[in-house]
Amino acid sequence: MDILLTGATGYIGSAVRAALAAAGHTVTALVRSDEAADRVAAAGVQPVIGDMVDAELVRGLAGKSDGVIHTASPGDATSAEAEAAFADAVLAGINDGVFVRTGGVWVHGSGVALTEETPRNAPPIVAWREEIDRRVLAASGVRAVLIEPGVVYGHGGGIPRLVAGARQAGGALTLIGDGTQHWATVHVDDLAELYVAAFERAGHGEVFLGVGGAGPTGGVGGAGPTGGVGGAGPTGGVGGAGPTGGVGGAGPTGGVGGAGPTGGVGGAGPTGGVGGAGPTGGVGGANPTTRELGEAASLRLGLGGRVVPEDPAATVERLGEFGRALLLDQQADGGKARRMLGWRPSRPSLLEEIAAGGYDL
Repeated sequence: MDILLTGATGYIGSAVRAALAAAGHTVTALVRSDEAADRVAAAGVQPVIGDMVDAELVRGLAGKSDGVIHTASPGDATSAEAEAAFADAVLAGINDGVFVRTGGVWVHGSGVALTEETPRNAPPIVAWREEIDRRVLAASGVRAVLIEPGVVYGHGGGIPRLVAGARQAGGALTLIGDGTQHWATVHVDDLAELYVAAFERAGHGEVFLGVGGAGPTGGVGGAGPTGGVGGAGPTGGVGGAGPTGGVGGAGPTGGVGGAGPTGGVGGAGPTGGVGGAGPTGGVGGANPTTRELGEAASLRLGLGGRVVPEDPAATVERLGEFGRALLLDQQADGGKARRMLGWRPSRPSLLEEIAAGGYDL
C-alpha cells in the first residue's frame, strides 16, 4: 500500500518508515527541507517537500494515498493549531483510507493500571489533544486509529537522555522529581511495529496504548530463596527475588532494576545482587521508577548508583509544563494491542538499555 508518512526523519517516524518498508509498503514522506528529502530518498522513500499546515498540499497527498501515518508535531506552542489543521486537511482529502495518528499516554494522567478506557486527566502540555482526537476518531469516510505511546526509548534517543544527562551533585546523579513516579515506556522499534499493525488491522475509532512489557504473565526465569535470573509475582520482570537477590527486580509488580525500601541498583535483601526487589517495580520492566532509571545511569557514570531526589516543584521550575508531565506516575502494559493486533514487543527494557551502555553520553 502507498502510505503518506509525516515525521519520517524524526525519532519515531524514522523507525516507522523502516518498519513500513520491511512490511512491503511504499512510503511517501512529507518533509520540510532539501536535506530531509535527500535523507529519506536515500532510504528508498519518495519525498515531498512542504509543511504539514499547507492544507492544499496535505489534502492532495492524502487523496492520492491509501492512508496516512502522522508522527510529526511542532512540539511547541503552535502544536494544537498545526495538528488541527493537518487533521482537517487529511479528513478532507482521504477517500475511505486509513489515518493513524500519534497521541500519548500522558493524556490519561497518573494511574497504576492505565488502559485506553482510563478517563483523560491530561496535564496542560497535552490537554489540547482531546478535542482533535475525539473529532478524528468519530469522522466518517476514514478508518481512523490513535496510537498513544509511552515514554519512547531506544538507540540512545528520546526523553531518557534527560536521565543520563542530569546534573551531578556531591557524587550523585540528580533525579527527575523525587524518584517515586513510574514511567510507562516503549522501545521505538517495538512502537514502529505497532503503527504498522494498526495501519493494517485496526478497526475504525480504535485507540491503542503503545507501552511495552510482559504484562500479567511474569518474566523470564525463576525466583525463590536464592534468587536468579527471572521474574516473580503476577507481573514480574527480569530478575531474581528472595533473600539473596539476583539480577533485576521481583515482587508483586516487579520490574528490572531496584525498588523497595532497601532495593536499588546494586542490591536488595541481606546479601543483594545487581538490582533490587520489592513492591514498586514496573510491569514486565516497562514501567520503571525514575529512581531505578537514575540508579542505573549513575552506575554507568561511575557514581556507584548514588542518586539524589529533586523536589517536584524544582522540576517544574526547571522544565516547565514538560517537567510537570514527567512527574506523572503511570503504569500500563499495552495489552489491548497484543490481544487485538498480535503486537509482540520484544526489545530490551529501558533499564536494560541503560545498563548495557545505550545511554552513555
